[in-house]
Amino acid sequence: MATECRIRCRARSGLFADECVVRLQAVCPPEGEEKEVSCLAYGSSIEKKGDADQQGEYPAELHAYRIAETETHSAVVLPQPTFENGASILVRSDHVIVD
Repeated sequence: MATECRIRCRARSGLFADECVVRLQAVCPPEGEEKEVSCLAYGSSIEKKGDADQQGEYPAELHAYRIAETETHSAVVLPQPTFENGASILVRSDHVIVD
């Protein structure tokens, strides 16, 4: 069963008023190496959690659905596909927030 969650990430404004470019760390199976992936987020699917740095990027939380988890990793479905891997990715569980 899918559980609503948020994923810690970095974001910056996109081309349109309600668009953000999001960067987050995905885990690449089976080696478990981390890789940075990017996607677009719109409207309320992204929450700003801090001030922007000099490049305009700020800490944020991306709304998603967790579909599986282990002690160290969570499989999540993002609201938009990443440019690199599609919408379903694996992330470290300590990057996932479940209320």
